[in-house]
Amino acid sequence: MKKKKLQNRPEQGKFKQIQERFFIILVALCAVFFVLALLLWLASMMVKEQFILHEMINTYCGASISFCFAAAFLLIATSTRNIFGIIASLFFTIIFLSAGVHFINTSLLLHKDKEAYENQSFERIVGIPDQVEYDDPDVGPAYVLELVFKNKTIDAHNLQIHESFFESNLRGKQLEILYLPNSLYAVEVKEYVSD
Repeated sequence: MKKKKLQNRPEQGKFKQIQERFFIILVALCAVFFVLALLLWLASMMVKEQFILHEMINTYCGASISFCFAAAFLLIATSTRNIFGIIASLFFTIIFLSAGVHFINTSLLLHKDKEAYENQSFERIVGIPDQVEYDDPDVGPAYVLELVFKNKTIDAHNLQIHESFFESNLRGKQLEILYLPNSLYAVEVKEYVSD
């Protein structure tokens, strides 16, 4: 009995072409978002003295990096046949897409705060924070990331308050915090002195 030659079905060829194009698009997206993140980071260094613009560009840079990683994990998910690899890659894709959307939302909130910042019409909170979050740097000192109160979390990372300074000078004391109304970015953190 003669063996029949397996013919390459046209549908399989079209699917392969679509898969290859999708692969190329994802690689291109990774590269574009990575280059965009580098350019945005350089731009943010040039406008450090313009607080709102600097922070907005930084958040767009964070979004670009997040979308770069999301595209990379989607690329892994589409190129592997391991079911665990697919599930894990899709999980990380969703995480990084969510982070990118969060960064864009933060940038939009900062844009809303531009007028308040220029007019110096800040919100004010006085009290002892219920919790203080620090960042986790690989190198160098840790900075205060967030000051958590009962109904509000103030982002203080931009002020670059060293953990050691906060622990020795501000921990457990009444603080006066000026912050932007929409993004909740701190503009000033100091010990509260009653009039």
